[in-house]
Amino acid sequence: MKRAAGSRIPQTAALLCCLLLSRDVVSQVELPLEDVDLIPYEPAPVGIHHLYIGIASLFGGWKYWHGDRYVRIETVPADAELALYYIRRNFQKRFERTHAPVRVQLPNRANTTKRDVLSLRVTANGFTTADHTYSVRNVSHNLLIKLAPLPNALFSFGHTYIAGRTTLVLHTTEQAQFRVTRSRSLPGFVLALTKTADKLLERPEVSGGTLRGVEVTQVGEDILIRVHTVDPDVEVRSKQSYNPIRKEYLFLLDIMSEGARMPTPDAVRRDFEQLAYRPGQRCAGSSERALRQRLDPSMVEKAFRPSGSLVDLYRREAMLQLGRVDRGSVDTLDGETLRTGNPVELELALQSALTVEGYLGLLMAFASTQDEPASVLRSLLAPAMGTREFQPIYQAAESAWRACRN
Repeated sequence: MKRAAGSRIPQTAALLCCLLLSRDVVSQVELPLEDVDLIPYEPAPVGIHHLYIGIASLFGGWKYWHGDRYVRIETVPADAELALYYIRRNFQKRFERTHAPVRVQLPNRANTTKRDVLSLRVTANGFTTADHTYSVRNVSHNLLIKLAPLPNALFSFGHTYIAGRTTLVLHTTEQAQFRVTRSRSLPGFVLALTKTADKLLERPEVSGGTLRGVEVTQVGEDILIRVHTVDPDVEVRSKQSYNPIRKEYLFLLDIMSEGARMPTPDAVRRDFEQLAYRPGQRCAGSSERALRQRLDPSMVEKAFRPSGSLVDLYRREAMLQLGRVDRGSVDTLDGETLRTGNPVELELALQSALTVEGYLGLLMAFASTQDEPASVLRSLLAPAMGTREFQPIYQAAESAWRACRN
């Protein structure tokens, strides 16, 4: 037994050596490079400089002037797109489009002029485009081009639908520079955010109201947001704001039918006053508990941060209405009483909306009076959540309310 155990030691050592050697060999293997021929079809014009080249070649400069020449081009990020131009006396002689990494063949120095230029345009989605120019005679054998990140980034995308109006809510790191173009073939339009990188963790899922869907695509330095609408005749209005606490910019895009008007605070107040709702109703409490159990508190807290959208007005009026029917104050599950007539306490109540007794039930009762109840309730409570993701939450609340009524 001792001899068998001892015999395993050299075997194990040999195995470890083989693994280390194989790892070193693998690390030294380079991925194959694409070869691109960028030699002009026309030879360089003959001039007096060829006499100097001939003399220099005789005295040991043959390889320098007549040897094959290759330039290896790598980029960061590694898969950047390359546009290669060979320029001679301000005229383009060759053009090739490829992706990095690449090995480019150039003419030997004897077949060039002092004015021959290698021009590169390097592009990659989410990075700033870079242009570089090199003298063909003096260009290095290895080029590493690092692209700079774009100055702006889109990191959050939400949407709301209420009162016949859809609002896209975009969160960016810098103020958005944009342009809107109409689609001639399909109902809708294209919103382009220039010099902005797509940092969204998930693809936005937008539907309902005036929208059929939204597609977000990174194209070079720009983000293209293609918005498909139900009706080709829609109005588009934009608004931007800045949140100094979170250091983020908000870009709001309101989409509505032509001629639609913004609801006034008095009209919103009447909508809530007409509801047959009182705090403590048993069935409303059932649906409220179902919502509270399934909603992420952090998501609701984030949704209730003021953005300047229309849903801010509805959330505020709902909290005011809840206070009006209960002696001007609301109660939280923690036993705290907040006066809605006090601006500071009203803001505290809105930030604690998930724990305010009766508030979720009031929003559920209001949403049930709208043309798309699930979409309206999602807009009020979790606009960053996708429509399909929120649907089970709404169905659970609706089922709880119906079971109570039956």
